[in-house]
Amino acid sequence: MLSLVRLNYHLSGMFDAGLEYRWLTNMLTHEVSHGALVELAWRPMEQVALGIGYNFSRFSDDLLADPNLNQHGFFLRATGSF
Repeated sequence: MLSLVRLNYHLSGMFDAGLEYRWLTNMLTHEVSHGALVELAWRPMEQVALGIGYNFSRFSDDLLADPNLNQHGFFLRATGSF
């Protein structure tokens, strides 16, 4: 189970900054991993955000990712809404 708390701040009309803290709990073994993530996003349109950030935790929120891989490091994210 993935739980997280996220705080976004609108720096300007086109840029957002985000700070996230996340917990990943393995319901079978009751192991808990946690860590932070920071992101800077460019919003060229209201429905589109392109972000770059750094994941300080050792896991990913991607359900298809290998849970044994270390996901620590830089990332790119594209987000759309309608």
